Amino acid sequence: LIHIKDSRMLKMFDEMIRDEEDGMYYPDRDGPYSFQLMMNYCFGHERSRLLLCPYGLLTSLINHSHDNPNTKIQWSKEMRHKEWLDQPVEEWGDVYHTGLNFDFVALRDIEPDEEILIDYGEAWQKAWEEHVKNFVPPTYIPAYELNDELYDMELRTEEDRDYQLDGVQLYCEWYYLRKHNAKKPPKGYSNWPCRVIKKHGEDKYVVRLLEVVGKEDDGKTVYKSGQVVWGLPRDAFFFQDIPFSGDVHQKWAFRHPMLVPDDGMWPDIWNVDSEEESDETETGYYFS
Repeated sequence: LIHIKDSRMLKMFDEMIRDEEDGMYYPDRDGPYSFQLMMNYCFGHERSRLLLCPYGLLTSLINHSHDNPNTKIQWSKEMRHKEWLDQPVEEWGDVYHTGLNFDFVALRDIEPDEEILIDYGEAWQKAWEEHVKNFVPPTYIPAYELNDELYDMELRTEEDRDYQLDGVQLYCEWYYLRKHNAKKPPKGYSNWPCRVIKKHGEDKYVVRLLEVVGKEDDGKTVYKSGQVVWGLPRDAFFFQDIPFSGDVHQKWAFRHPMLVPDDGMWPDIWNVDSEEESDETETGYYFS
């Protein structure tokens, strides 16, 4: 198990602020935030900020069943640092190697081809039901879905809404561009980011290649208008997700650790002392 001493280490802050002294931009730690996807694959406890993340073969693929689990977790008999179970997290949380292990133990005979399922916990179940209840379908469409629909959709032009605003970038393949005397893609690119100017004929497009200028403070790429290329076929286009703009990075994506059973398995000594900690979140869970 990879241990993460404090779940707040996984926070991703939405905004950057400029430090007036050194001129550098830093995450606004007082602003809105979400959590890294990794949180979904870790175990925790409602009264602790410690996260334990399995990395064994296929363990991340074990799904949840609150009503009919056929497997449970328990501490392994042999562990590198079994003494950690009796020590506060502060004493070993910064150690740079693993020391604890889970065993996945069948609750009954599991049939061939039957899916292995564990119970992620009551709090996880409630959080998921609340997420589903309040979920508003986003307008965001990931690149792989756009690529599946590419031949049936009408490509946006420069006068339409920019694809970048929806978290994706349109690209023109170099294989086709080189046949039209286009410049080689910029360093680090195998194809050109581009925009459609207009459709020309049945299956021909006039496009503008986008030259990379640099990056904004939030890491997004800045482009400027470049070479205009005539006569590209529909086959020349494809979409890619802009880094950190995919569905798993969206603010509306579900984030919640799996929970260790509240049956005495989780050591009380790992829990947060509510009298010493005053920043408990509105959910009441210290991993939020």
